Amino acid sequence: MSGGPQPPAPVASVSGEELILWDVVQEHLDEAEFVIELWLGARRSPIYTLQELEQGPEARLVAHVDGLVVNGPLALQRTAWPALEDDDPQRAAAAALAIVHSGDFTLLDGALDDLDPPAPEGHELSGRADGIALALALCDHPALDDQIRGRLAHAKGSQLALLLAACADRGIDPSPALDRALGDETPEVVALGLRAAAFGPHTRLLGPVETYLAHASAVVRAAAIDTALAWGSPSAWERVAQTYHQPDGRAAMVWMACLGDERHAEAIARLLDDEAQRHDALWALGFCGRTVALNACMRWLDDDDERTRRLAAEAIAHALGLDLEDDALWDEEPSDDPEPGVEGQTPDDDDDDLDADLELHPEDELPLPNVDAIRERWAEQSAQWSPKERYVQGKPVGREGLGWTLATLSGRRVDVVAREVVARSQGIGRWPRRVRAHRHRGASSALAQLGRNPGAIQGDRR
Repeated sequence: MSGGPQPPAPVASVSGEELILWDVVQEHLDEAEFVIELWLGARRSPIYTLQELEQGPEARLVAHVDGLVVNGPLALQRTAWPALEDDDPQRAAAAALAIVHSGDFTLLDGALDDLDPPAPEGHELSGRADGIALALALCDHPALDDQIRGRLAHAKGSQLALLLAACADRGIDPSPALDRALGDETPEVVALGLRAAAFGPHTRLLGPVETYLAHASAVVRAAAIDTALAWGSPSAWERVAQTYHQPDGRAAMVWMACLGDERHAEAIARLLDDEAQRHDALWALGFCGRTVALNACMRWLDDDDERTRRLAAEAIAHALGLDLEDDALWDEEPSDDPEPGVEGQTPDDDDDDLDADLELHPEDELPLPNVDAIRERWAEQSAQWSPKERYVQGKPVGREGLGWTLATLSGRRVDVVAREVVARSQGIGRWPRRVRAHRHRGASSALAQLGRNPGAIQGDRR
């Protein structure tokens, strides 16, 4: 296996090999790969809550991984280990998850070459390395955290990148390796170190993290802002205010919506007039929960673009507490005029539009709004809203904070709100970046107990 983690030595005895149903073993691997793809989609979905994620895709994934492991080391050697050579992240994730779930941690020692070619823009890992990192995030083996910690002190290169990704995903303090990570010449490794730093001692690390807020690499800047804001950094907030309106300012826009006041909601709303930033602005306004944000979104409920309508309605629904399954509020009738490139059009109709966006987006799962019904619902509630107050699910955000909402939010929204609660706690709260739903549900319960921190980065932060 060139450049990849090496399997254990061949099993000396083939006793029992004839009892292994190899087609069934292969089917378990194929199905695990498929369910991981489902899991990734559900985790970004506006439909699945954490509980539904746990009871649906994750339960299926555990069953197939158990089906692989129960057949023993020989089955893994002949199916899972070869699959690690696949550059498809989901295939690699399924194979690595089975291997680590079995208690074999030797793949943590293997050299990975997947940082070259570079990761896609906005990502720290690519290909096989990203798949193995996902497997480490999803694995519940009780010894895995200690196995990761034990390798941090001497890890370097792509092994260091993989272990840092696991620290950020699982919420492990990366301190034994952090100085080496932040001094690495590869931006992706630095970014992973910055994300993992969120689980280290912030009193010591805040200063070093803040030095990366204006780094030349976008992936490094984003990681530094996220970690520094989790600790209540005024410098990170200033950076958000400076960059939210830039072409790559989506993440900063969301932070401004969460931590700002009505003035910041107005600033984001002004970006709606820029077609290139409209969708990002609607997504961010969905976390404002303020009168100015709702009024701005109302303007776009009947726009010609379906995705715009869905995003505007989603933002309004989050603030007002509208039920996405209430037939009186949503209209899923097919559009009379499909957008160019959408399946169902004739070749003459789409005129071979090579620029058409055929990728499925999470917001495409959202229902189309019944414009009149939603505007009527807003008219009924708006009289009780204070322009200075913030609302979520139809209730003003009081001293109890937003933690109580986490159990009800979709996978698409829960990470944003959880990170806001952590930022309000100024580092007291913790939110692992990517773990199984039952662990995130436990983290949700802990965040719900924090209440609303009275301190502020900017504005009243309600």
